Amino acid sequence: MKTKLILSSGPTNISDSTLKKLQEHYTNQDLDNSFKEIYKKTISLYNKLIKNYKGETIFMTAEAMLALESACLNFIEKGDKVLIVANGIFGEGFEDLAKNVGADTKVLKFDWDKGFDTAEIIKELDKDNYKVVTMVHCETPTGITNDVKTVCQELRKRKILSIVDSVSAIAGEEINFDTDCIDVLLGGSQKCLSLPADLGFISLSREAIHYLHNRENVNSYYLNLLSYIKAQRENRFLYTQCIGTIMALKNKLENLQETDFVKVHREYAEMVRNRLKEKGFEIYGKDSLSNTVTAFYPPKNISADKLFNKLLEEHNIVVSGGLGILNGKILRIGHMGDNNRKEFFELLFSAIDQIMEEVR
Repeated sequence: MKTKLILSSGPTNISDSTLKKLQEHYTNQDLDNSFKEIYKKTISLYNKLIKNYKGETIFMTAEAMLALESACLNFIEKGDKVLIVANGIFGEGFEDLAKNVGADTKVLKFDWDKGFDTAEIIKELDKDNYKVVTMVHCETPTGITNDVKTVCQELRKRKILSIVDSVSAIAGEEINFDTDCIDVLLGGSQKCLSLPADLGFISLSREAIHYLHNRENVNSYYLNLLSYIKAQRENRFLYTQCIGTIMALKNKLENLQETDFVKVHREYAEMVRNRLKEKGFEIYGKDSLSNTVTAFYPPKNISADKLFNKLLEEHNIVVSGGLGILNGKILRIGHMGDNNRKEFFELLFSAIDQIMEEVR
């Protein structure tokens, strides 16, 4: 099978150097004390990335969706009033996760093509006794980023727990876990960190950990976060680790320390959008455009599906299509992590030029 250039909104392209790291240094997690030190160092580097100096972070051997489900299972109990803030598919998806554990949910919906209205959210908080509020930092299906900082700071004042899906924002958008007052921050290895979809990241504030110690037992074995915290503090592992991915993550996080990664992502986002507009494409979204994903409408003389298929079948380039109400209407480019190389985007835009010339 011919190698494809992946410029989708995640999973992303994985660099050759990362692929090499994934194959190195395989060991036994329980018998090799040096790996335990590497693991602790990797946790520390990740906390530094998101500026989490007061709470804790758990690496879960799972893709990010299991981290989302674990968060809902651990912080929502039957009958709890939960506000679901949603301006996209993943925001709305929190309702299913919350209802699955018996929550009394209210979905506060906003238009998909702009960031959510923080004033409306704060107004809604006055209407009921909410225990938890869920939200998405960056809606990958639309390329819209939300102001989670303002909302989470307000929630902290009201002693309401916040759960934030930041899967496609971590390492691409500005995050200060401590000062943003986030309680539960969820991430994954397959987006801006450009690793296989092996790890889910769950970062917890002191307030979140306090809540876990004072709730009834979580009805799960693998997803019980207190078990992870206890094992981590005792310098042991609960379950089998993705050793190669953790080794590669450590290397990636060390490299990111020397990079203004938010600035890099912002510059690639601006470049991609400018190039698309020059070619007659319309950018999806009115405001709050993401550093990591761009959604766009193709010109009227070619459908989104046709452009997607031609890029894939004739040029071996993978981009993302639309989801939900945008299925068949838009395409999406992931300018995140190891996708961000100028030569990759030159290949993409050259291919687009050829296709547009053919259909003119």
